[in-house]
Amino acid sequence: MNGANHLSADPRNVDRRRVVSLREILPAARFHNTRDLQVRRCASQWHECRADDLFVALVDPDSDGHDDVNRALARGAGAILAERLLPIASPQCIVEDSRVAWGHIAHALAGNPSDNLTTVAVTGRDGKSSTAFLLESIFRAARVGVVNTASPESSDDGRWTPPRLARALAEAAIASRAAIVEASDEDSLRNQLAGAGFDAVIVTRMARPISDACQPAIRLLKQLKEGGFAIINADDCFASEMICRIGVPVLTVGIRNAADVTAKIVESSIDEQTFLLTAGDDSAVMRTRTPGAAYVYNCLQAAAAALVLGIDLATIARGIDTCPSLPGRMNVVRCGQEFAVLVDQADTPWRIGAALNMIRQHVTGRIFCVFNAPIDCSTRTAIEFGRMVERHCDAPVITRSQVSPTLDYESDHQILDGFRQPARARLIPDRMTAIEWALAEARPGDAVLVAGCGERSICSLAANRWHLTDADVCKAWLYNNESVRQTIVKPVVNRQIFNIENYRAS
Repeated sequence: MNGANHLSADPRNVDRRRVVSLREILPAARFHNTRDLQVRRCASQWHECRADDLFVALVDPDSDGHDDVNRALARGAGAILAERLLPIASPQCIVEDSRVAWGHIAHALAGNPSDNLTTVAVTGRDGKSSTAFLLESIFRAARVGVVNTASPESSDDGRWTPPRLARALAEAAIASRAAIVEASDEDSLRNQLAGAGFDAVIVTRMARPISDACQPAIRLLKQLKEGGFAIINADDCFASEMICRIGVPVLTVGIRNAADVTAKIVESSIDEQTFLLTAGDDSAVMRTRTPGAAYVYNCLQAAAAALVLGIDLATIARGIDTCPSLPGRMNVVRCGQEFAVLVDQADTPWRIGAALNMIRQHVTGRIFCVFNAPIDCSTRTAIEFGRMVERHCDAPVITRSQVSPTLDYESDHQILDGFRQPARARLIPDRMTAIEWALAEARPGDAVLVAGCGERSICSLAANRWHLTDADVCKAWLYNNESVRQTIVKPVVNRQIFNIENYRAS
């Protein structure tokens, strides 16, 4: 049989002649109109099917691939993988979960590349990219070839699918010994990483109690290889419950509670920190360019995984020390000004609260926070953004994630619902104007946090050839204005700035 998910697009990645037996890959499956199916290619979309393909009928909340079976057969599909028996004469393979089965088939067609790699999955609500970035730096310090497949950047939706992950791991196996995979909650819940095996799963922070049957981390932990282990934050409020339930070897990390790998922050400033990492009888001093306890947790979990995988503590310290700041994560903007300016992605209430709390520990003046809630976040999350910013910030400025002339106030209203004193907030829809207003108001000893976008572009200029980020706007304003700030304070005029009274009036 042939297939349509293009696993063989690159001859270096997949053997085009590879044929896999579904009876061997899926021993619990039931077969109808055939004793076995020999598969070369498969497709999950009916319009991608070619002659003799295996069509995989996937079930999603808003669609059911079983409804597309006849169209797939009309395009030449030779057999069907489904979750229920269908009234067709073609061969069928019936499984409990077609997406999980699809994952095992995709990875088998790619030669099961995770079997030839040291693979680490990073999951959890926050800090996945930072932890993966740190672990990659540690591997490189140990001279271990590594590929950080943080996200399927080439895809349209930025999500994993089994063929995308299989292809990424197959490419990693060509010249590397290790691969790091960032797993979002959605990818784990939908079994998009099925078929891959992991030597370690790092759980950065749990967003919900373990009693939730759909806990994403639990699903991913079921894919651990024999001898695999989990890294869990002992300071997480759900850690003890998870450890009791998962039934796999666990290594814990912590700052406040007892753990296998611990850290004590020795010195901290607005743009770097030093901490003592202790694992058993061994200790090492480590320095990072990114401040905050949240980042220390990321360092601890990356270090713990590396220790179990056989990397010594001195090499781990070197990897963390030499790891550059992750773009868009608590990046300090220095242009000679006498107040702190930081840019952070902070796209959850917890992350923006942690960032503001860290800043509070290092500044004596006011804290300005230019922020927005994600466009697709729930009303509850938007309200929590308002609560968190009001609690930790002196001058909140609500804006948008991009520079846009459109003025839809619904999301702003939801954020303001989280404020006890909404008059404290200032609404400036245009993001560049919001950033410039906060910088113009800041004085020596203050701090300005620009949150919500990180390194993502907020607008494009010159026919989309020049993409501006928050940091670009900060640097442009600071270089143009800071040199005269000590003698001249320019008034802010002709800017679309709203306070709560204007908002209510509209």
